[in-house]
Amino acid sequence: MIKQGQRGFSLLEMIAVLAIISILASAITPSLSRRISRALADAEDKSLRSIAQSIRRVAAQTHIVPGTAVGEWDIAAAQFLEIPTATIVGNKGAGTRRLISRPTNGLGGTPYDQADRFENGPLPQGTLPSAPPLEARMVLVSSLDGDPPGISLSNAQFDAVWEQEGAVPNGFAETEKLRIERINFASLFHPVTVNCLSVAGIPRWRLDVASAKSLTTGTFTVYLLVGTRIGLY
Repeated sequence: MIKQGQRGFSLLEMIAVLAIISILASAITPSLSRRISRALADAEDKSLRSIAQSIRRVAAQTHIVPGTAVGEWDIAAAQFLEIPTATIVGNKGAGTRRLISRPTNGLGGTPYDQADRFENGPLPQGTLPSAPPLEARMVLVSSLDGDPPGISLSNAQFDAVWEQEGAVPNGFAETEKLRIERINFASLFHPVTVNCLSVAGIPRWRLDVASAKSLTTGTFTVYLLVGTRIGLY
């Protein structure tokens, strides 16, 4: 019951109030949505940096650059970070992450196991890189609303994705929904020169826990991962 001196809203007043609320909502919602999207992208960038750093540290500590297939890089990163592999492959949004290596990377491909390359073949240096692996690079691609493109990238396409210049392949343009973290392994490799003047006494050398190999007369240079232990016998 409305007391004397009180009045309710008229229909026109109610319509006016609802119109104002609608206008305010339409102005606030896009702004709020954008802030949420930006916060999600920032959180994903932080996660990608952490994963990328863990992959570099795995390479520095184990002297193995992991492969890019699921079941290799994700396990290596998860073990280092001590978190489930599902949180490595799945991202902060509703999508997944993918690791891509430059096809020609100066290492002969990935995975790169330094001990295996040392032991491979008859040469004292095995198949270790003899030139600085300046193109030992990967990109960690994360799509916040789906899966990153599954296509293989050529060297030129990889470089375009890395630089975000030129003919960037479809689906690899960096946006708020498509985040990219770059991983460069080149700085982890250092040159080591071995000079053998005589084979008298059968000189040998080894890397870390790999089997020792006999040296031959001559000089060679190889690029080894930081922290490699070298034994001379």
